[in-house]
Amino acid sequence: MKSRLNAVAVNTTIGIIQKIITVIANLAIQIIFVRTLGKQYAGISSLFTSVLTVLSFAELGIGTAITYNLYKPIAEKNTARIGAYMNFYSAAYKIVALVVLAAGIICCPLLPYIVKSVPDIKENILIIYLLFVADTAVSYLMIYKATFLNACQENYISSIVHTAVIIVKVIAIAILLILWKNYYAYLIVTVILTLLQNLIISCIANKKYPFLKQMRKYRLSKEEKKHVYKDVYAMSLYKVSGTVLNGTDNIIISGGLGTSYVGLMSNYNLIIRQVYDVIIQFFSSATSSIGNLSTENNVDYEHCIFETLNFISFWIFAFSAISVFVIANPFIELCFGSQYVCTLAVLAVLVIDLYVKGMMNPVSAFRTSHGLFVQGKYRPLIMAIINIVLSLILLKYFGLIGVFLATVISRIVTQVWFDPYIVYKHVFKKSPFIYFKKYIKWTLTALLCAAVTFLLAEALPFKSSLLLTIVMRIILCIAVPNVMIFLIYKKTYEFRKTMEFGQSILKKIKSKIKMKGA
Repeated sequence: MKSRLNAVAVNTTIGIIQKIITVIANLAIQIIFVRTLGKQYAGISSLFTSVLTVLSFAELGIGTAITYNLYKPIAEKNTARIGAYMNFYSAAYKIVALVVLAAGIICCPLLPYIVKSVPDIKENILIIYLLFVADTAVSYLMIYKATFLNACQENYISSIVHTAVIIVKVIAIAILLILWKNYYAYLIVTVILTLLQNLIISCIANKKYPFLKQMRKYRLSKEEKKHVYKDVYAMSLYKVSGTVLNGTDNIIISGGLGTSYVGLMSNYNLIIRQVYDVIIQFFSSATSSIGNLSTENNVDYEHCIFETLNFISFWIFAFSAISVFVIANPFIELCFGSQYVCTLAVLAVLVIDLYVKGMMNPVSAFRTSHGLFVQGKYRPLIMAIINIVLSLILLKYFGLIGVFLATVISRIVTQVWFDPYIVYKHVFKKSPFIYFKKYIKWTLTALLCAAVTFLLAEALPFKSSLLLTIVMRIILCIAVPNVMIFLIYKKTYEFRKTMEFGQSILKKIKSKIKMKGA
């Protein structure tokens, strides 16, 4: 238990620091990018990122399936089985890289149908697209070593390397864009740094675990491969869901409304994605520990951890969604200009999706760590179909907001109720009714906090100064929702467990600091 908590503390602390640095770095890159190249380039960048997100379906969830299978041999220190899985993983990802590259090239003739209204871009659209394809393809090379380190509860290594690379990227991009406004150079540097990051992590893993260098002599048996293929098939359906929800919105918007609308929303998507990535670092750090815990078959203790993580998720994502809703528009106006500000209705749907998606993290962590890939495998496919159909219908009647609304609806009618049902049925052997009851209660609390915070924000003076408005709204968002949640839930079981969990992690962090200082 102590080593597990220690791993969560170290991984979470370093991971969150890395994510905060990444958020600042990506925001700086986006500001430089938009100010030097403009909305059309931002739209093309977001659009091609979405296209490549769809093409990354080739990954099929291999990483998740292999990570789950690594938990037991890592706990047992069975280097032969670890080597066999890693060898399989290495070969699989080389194939994935080739498939992504080939699929990207095959899709070239479709570009005129999805790229519309981009008169201000002087570079060749096809070359830009192919550089995006190359970046996605090389991202899969040697990535299996990072996955192995994560399965070993050593996520912090990848976090440190990523932080160093993103700092180098900011400096390089600033020079290239400010001095030369060279979009080709920007993309080439991105490809090089992606490959460099994976190479560095691979070298660290080899040095830390020398047996990985001899992994090629180990092979999975036919029965083990059959089991992996079964998990990968089930995970591929989950991959479809994530790919459709994360990758098709921009494609549909570009094809239906024009690429400039993708550029308009790119800044909001960046902010929401970075906020989500910072928070998800905690759950990513905890997942490998949950996987390790699952080998002990202590169901009651696992359920206690699950309920605590759910309450933490509610608090963090309620606060984050409210903050984005209240602060995003004046922040976008200050950084990028008033022409990049969207309506409050669109922003509201975006933050609702942030909250709904975020609340699924504890459920996803337990489903993944327990290898529940086959159970409910068609749910993601149904979710994907609903999302695409609804997006096309609602785009016609409601425009931009309809596409984002379709994502929220498709998530609510499938994932929000079905995944908790699967986890409660197969992991906790309990009725999920108590989960749904708390979910509804917490969501109503979040809506109440959002209404109070927004009304107070609108009543603030200093509207003539954007910077002062943002500062005041930040203070308001930190104070109001957190105080309200504290007052409402301070006497509950989940709150007490959350405080105990937080205190334990703080003690571990302090002890680590003292050990390093000694």
